[in-house]
Amino acid sequence: MINIRKLTKAYFNVEGLDEYYEGYHDSRYRWNGWAMPCFTKEIADKIMQNIPNNSDNKCKITYDKDRNMYVAKFKDDKEEDTYKMMIRDTNEGEKQVYYIGSGCWVWEDYSLEEIERAKAYSNPIIVKEQNKNDKQYLIDMNY
Repeated sequence: MINIRKLTKAYFNVEGLDEYYEGYHDSRYRWNGWAMPCFTKEIADKIMQNIPNNSDNKCKITYDKDRNMYVAKFKDDKEEDTYKMMIRDTNEGEKQVYYIGSGCWVWEDYSLEEIERAKAYSNPIIVKEQNKNDKQYLIDMNY
């Protein structure tokens, strides 16, 4: 019998980039020692915007609305990687997620405390979901 645990929140970084993306994973499961995260659509959209701009791999990521999936294409690769939406149980409830780069990108997982300690020698950028009740998220339409 397979013991399925709820996915837990962590922050994920691809080597060489400053961004740490909020996502979920089961820390017991790894690909060659690397984390296998999944991300909500809000975070996946941010990865789609940031990775091509920062990557030496010349990766282009697009979102296919009709198929509800992300598609990654590398410059010198004829095939494309696809990441379909899946529903997973997390420690914050059920989430619709996308396993972008899981099983092929070298994602490392971190806690917020580990990222805070890293600020002593680097400039990490934490990319996380906006809280809809957060004052910074709300837009004042009375102008």
